[in-house]
Amino acid sequence: MLSSPLRADIAYLRFSPDGRYLLAQDENGIYVLTRDPPKLMFSIPADDVYNPSFSPNSHSIVFYDRYLRVESWSIEEQKRTAVQEVTIRGGCLQTALSPDGRYLACLKQDFALSLVDVASNTSVAAKDHFYVPFYRELLWLFAAMASSPVSNPELIHMGFSPDGRFFLAGFRTTHFAFDLVNRHDALLPSSIKDLTSTNFTFLGPDRIMAVDPSSPGKSPLLCFPSGERLDQLPLTAGTKLGSVAHGDYVLVRPVQDYSVGVFDLNRKNIPAAVKQPAIDIYDGIVVHERIEGELSLDEIGSKRHLAVVQLPVAHLGRLSAAAVSPDLRWVAISNRSRGAIWDLSRNAQVMQVRAFRGAWYGNDQLFYVDFPKFGETEREIGHLNTSNGAGLDGYKIGEGFGVQYDKYIVIQIPRRKSQFAPNFNADVEVRDVRDGQLLWSHYFEHEIPAFSFGGESMLLWWPISATEGHDELQRFPELKHGADVNDYLCEVIDLRQKLLSGKLLIKTNKGSFKVEHVYLDGDWVVISANNNQVMTYSLTAGEEKGHFFGASPLSSSAGRLLAMENQAGQVSLYDLVTGQVRQRYVFSDPVSLMRFSSDGKYFLVLTADQGVYIFDAQATN
Repeated sequence: MLSSPLRADIAYLRFSPDGRYLLAQDENGIYVLTRDPPKLMFSIPADDVYNPSFSPNSHSIVFYDRYLRVESWSIEEQKRTAVQEVTIRGGCLQTALSPDGRYLACLKQDFALSLVDVASNTSVAAKDHFYVPFYRELLWLFAAMASSPVSNPELIHMGFSPDGRFFLAGFRTTHFAFDLVNRHDALLPSSIKDLTSTNFTFLGPDRIMAVDPSSPGKSPLLCFPSGERLDQLPLTAGTKLGSVAHGDYVLVRPVQDYSVGVFDLNRKNIPAAVKQPAIDIYDGIVVHERIEGELSLDEIGSKRHLAVVQLPVAHLGRLSAAAVSPDLRWVAISNRSRGAIWDLSRNAQVMQVRAFRGAWYGNDQLFYVDFPKFGETEREIGHLNTSNGAGLDGYKIGEGFGVQYDKYIVIQIPRRKSQFAPNFNADVEVRDVRDGQLLWSHYFEHEIPAFSFGGESMLLWWPISATEGHDELQRFPELKHGADVNDYLCEVIDLRQKLLSGKLLIKTNKGSFKVEHVYLDGDWVVISANNNQVMTYSLTAGEEKGHFFGASPLSSSAGRLLAMENQAGQVSLYDLVTGQVRQRYVFSDPVSLMRFSSDGKYFLVLTADQGVYIFDAQATN
């Protein structure tokens, strides 16, 4: 087991409406605790879910994920009691779930707003063209979606009342209010409707407040749903509001050097602020995450500490990035909030860093990792020295469309500034990740291909149905004959000589499968397709050599081996040439990472419980 295992930041904390329970969410799951004393009851494995909530009666927890799968869990029974799959044609740009899990709000791809009954998967209300974005808002949207496919960007202001009765939404001069109990538009006063055009939050079922953009120092606190002004609060422009579970407080973000502060509605001051982003309050008790990772319960406005609880080490979810040294001694992994490096020869964590998006171990004993922009620090390739644990600044890449592939970084530069995303009509540069040296460049008028790298070679691939893929195919008459519109074209470029060194046509039998990823390993091309299909091809022969069923394939041409996860926790090693099974391993947890040593003699597996296994890959038993 990894020493000093990687932890994920707590993203969300919430007391139950009755104050008896507490939930904490990180990127891998949800933890349910009793409040007094604070003690873990059970955990819910839930990767990439949006803010969970207690039901209004505090009997259950509801949440949903980016695929609009809505789940309800009973606290008393400690098990899932309901699950519903919501289907919305075209998908959603922004979503919200009612506290009781009965209704899902969706801002659709065509910018219409829809309220969906989860149980029946039917729309109960809809507003066409609710959101009309400016050009800069579209740029921000595409950038947010590109940086995080699991994000839920706030394009419009919308939310449900804590009792689940009302839904409110607003954008500039457009607003919408709906009574979910009586299933009709809500007749609310203009004082409340006007709030929906800015950042608003419910402070219980009977109060609502917002930041007044024209006069933030006199931001209104209103009675809901009647709309009488109860108070005005001295807030600042740009403040983002958040509710608390119970009490006369509201969360404000940001607060000077802190992620979040607590605003006292009665005293009109900020008695507490924390560095970590997750916090909640129930009357005078505040819960937050310490820097060390524990949850702390304190009396707000004083230094009185009430309790601390350590959550169990979380299982690894989807890794943001990972790299392993060729001899399998050093490993670097990152989740969405933190990263670390271990020396496996002595099982010691030698460095902990902020999250990174890409990683590669060089022959100079340095890890080259892609650090995204953080605060005032620009995006860059950092150099992490495994021998002394030091970190050095490296190649600056800014916030362009750049992706690290091991020792290379691919940067896409659109020709038109008005272009939303550089997936066409763009210059592509391949640079050395160590120093930014330009190795190859090309202008793509139409679709930009997907990339894969192996050694000093680069593989580009397109569907032939794409304009660029179709045009490229015309260069190869020997491949063009017999090609189908559902097939794929691969080209291999020798980056040292900057010449075409190989080509391959992937035939899909008239669309019987869809290619998802293509990997290059010497003369071998490994294809990962839908429906858990894996295929191997020889570049020299130009034909398929093997067909398997599994996911996350990994090859070692040096060791003549192919590894893949056949099902969760089950890994098989195949002979790359004959396709015969060489080894089969069964783990108690899903596999998060697999790597071969450079000579193909050893095989490393990292499981979700942060256990590391190294096997003799050439053993026959």
